Formats: sequence, C-alpha cells, structure tokens
Amino acid sequence: MDYYCGNLAAVIAFYISRTIGRQALAQRLAGRWQGMDAEIKRGGLFYMFAIRLVPIMPYGLVNFAAGLTSIGFKEFLLGTTLGTVPSVLPFVLLGSSSVEALSGNVTPLVALWP
Repeated sequence: MDYYCGNLAAVIAFYISRTIGRQALAQRLAGRWQGMDAEIKRGGLFYMFAIRLVPIMPYGLVNFAAGLTSIGFKEFLLGTTLGTVPSVLPFVLLGSSSVEALSGNVTPLVALWP
C-alpha cells in the first residue's frame, strides 16, 4: 500500500511543479537550461531509474525537479516505478521473514544473515 501511495505522491508533485514552475524556471535560466533539459528529455527513463537507485537523493525533491524538466510523464512514471523496487524489496523481504520468525520458523532470518 505504501508503495502505491509513494508513487501517487510522486505523480502529484511532478504534476504540480510541471504546471506551476516549469515556465518560470525556463524563462529565468533561459540560456543555461536548454542543454541540460534536452539531455534529460532524451534519456529521461534512464535518468529517473538511476536517480531512484541512489538512496541519499530526497524522494520529494526529485519529483519536483523532474517536473521542471522536459522529461515525459511516461518516462517519469516508469523510471520511478522500476527504480523504487530495488529499495523497497529488502524491507518487504525482511518483513515477511520476521512474520515467519514470529510463527516459530527462524530459517528465513538465518538465510538473510550475511
């Protein structure tokens, strides 16, 4: 459930910054912005996927920043969805192993130990 809420919040933040801030930013940074914006538009899916894999990047800030670029909505959503899975998966595995351990089976927790 939290995974879907996180993606929904990402879409809302993307849409807000896309509709409110994009034009103002493009006008303010007129000469310096076009090159970077064109590169992000061209490789948007890769950039979103790669940024989501970096655990120290603030999730909300990335959503707003992506809305200010020319990245397409499909690329943003797909990159966010695929890039978030590797960071969510360990927590899901740990949670399911903990539930099994509470029921008396400690084998899954031992298997997770490095």
